[in-house]
Formats: sequence, C-alpha cells, structure tokens
Amino acid sequence: MPSDHPNPPCRLCGATEPLCRSHIFPRFTFKRMKARDGHFYRFDGQRRAWESRRRQDDCFEYLLCKGCEQRFQRWESSIARLFARGFFDNLEPSAGKKSTILQLPDYATAKLYLLSLLWRCHAAKDPIFRQVELGARHDARLRQMLLSSDPGEPWEYGCLISIPHLQLDDGKVDRPPIAMMPETMHFGAEHGLRLVRMVIDGIVLCFVIGSPDRMRQWRGVPALFQRSGRLIVGIEDAMEMPFFIKQLQLSFGVQNPMHE
Repeated sequence: MPSDHPNPPCRLCGATEPLCRSHIFPRFTFKRMKARDGHFYRFDGQRRAWESRRRQDDCFEYLLCKGCEQRFQRWESSIARLFARGFFDNLEPSAGKKSTILQLPDYATAKLYLLSLLWRCHAAKDPIFRQVELGARHDARLRQMLLSSDPGEPWEYGCLISIPHLQLDDGKVDRPPIAMMPETMHFGAEHGLRLVRMVIDGIVLCFVIGSPDRMRQWRGVPALFQRSGRLIVGIEDAMEMPFFIKQLQLSFGVQNPMHE
C-alpha cells in the first residue's frame, strides 16, 4: 500500500507520488525460511554474523510508486508460481555433472525479475545492502531496462545460479532455507568485472557486472540464463561450498541455526 506521508520521488521512475512499502526481497522467498516461532535467519556478510528477524521485519523500504510496485509484482507473481509448484525443489545433478538443466517458460519475465532484485539491492538504503553500490551508469541502465520491460541479452547483467543441498537424516536432499545478504567480489583490474552474490531461500545468485564490452565477453557462456529459457543450475553439496558453510560455522560453530 502507498504511504500516507510525503516522500521523495519514486526511485525507479521519478514520479512524485506516495511511495509503497516495497520489499527488497519478495515476500514469497521468505516462506520456507520462517521458523515456527515467526522468525527467520539472515546472514550479513559484511559483519559476518547472523541476525534473527521477526516475520514483520522482512527487508522493505519506501522505494517505489504504486505503478512501479505493480510492475515488479507482475514479474514476482510468475516466479512465485514456479516456487509454489516446487520447480526448484529436489533437483538432482545430471549424470557425471554438478549441474542440471531447467527450462523456464518465459525468459523476459524471469530475467526482469532477476534484474529487479539486483537493482533493488543497489537502490536500498539499509546498511545490509551497502556492498551493492553499482554506480550511476549501471543504475541508469538497469532502470531503463526495467521501465521498458527490456530483459536485455543473456550477457547483460547475466546471472549464474546454483543450489547448495544438504543430505538430511532421512536420506532426502534439500536446499537450506537460508538468506545471505549481497556481497561484491572483484575479479581483478585486468578483468574489469565484479560479481554480486546473494542467497535467497537457499538459492545462490551471482550477477556479472562490468562495462558493456566486458560483459559482452560472456556472450555464449552456456551457464547464463538463455533467451530460449534454458537455465543451467549448479547443484552442489553445501558442505563443499566454503563461503556457505564456513559462514555458518563462524556464527554457530557446529550448530545449524535453522534447527535450533
């Protein structure tokens, strides 16, 4: 719902209208992460610490006007239906590989949803998003793409997706219901690229950021989400992902916060 008090212009389109209570990460992505007492856990990579958050404390800011909020919600609704159908659940790697291939029904909707996540993390003022400072040039380009519903080429702010899994006591495989706030990693000056990595509902998203020429070098990389809807998803053992498991151990030793 739009706020009742005067606000700055809409961060996306610039309209001087009341701003909505916009979630940075869509609400449906927190459904599995809610503990039975109404809490969930999120990891702040900068402070290297977990925070326990109450249900009403999902990440939100007064960021978008009603029109832009509805624009984002249309993309979110399509992805939420995939989650509701268990599209990303119980995935197993192809024979001899650490990945599997998914076929998404609509490249434009899924890519725009991903771009909206990246841009919202950049635009948010909450300190937990401080590592996602993309700069004015990328801000302008992402806003242009979102406002014109242009998903761009697969290499434009391309996203690599992987799903860590844990072997449960009953023999089943599940992805940990965990959120980790975005962090930026640099390839080095010679590459001119950086990765923005975040984890939402146990799914690792890595966005490739750089100048158009640098990003274009990723043209043809099959791991990027393709216009055909083809998506190669990495399937990895969470216990073999250092950034994932070591941060758990830093905060909780041998204990897993999701089972406390």
